[in-house]
Amino acid sequence: MKSKTKKNFFSDEKDLNALIEAGKISAKKAIQESKAMNLSITYLEGNTIFKESPDGKKVKIGILK
Repeated sequence: MKSKTKKNFFSDEKDLNALIEAGKISAKKAIQESKAMNLSITYLEGNTIFKESPDGKKVKIGILK
């Protein structure tokens, strides 16, 4: 009989922390590259979604519920 327990994809907290850190580094690099190419970026701040243009203008485009 198959167990219905949730499978943990990370062997320990160290693996999870490494994944979180890799995500932060990747996001920062993607933002830097987008800005260097004069592109807009879209991001989440709290529960609000913003789009920021290359000139720094921020526009609220949505709110998460």
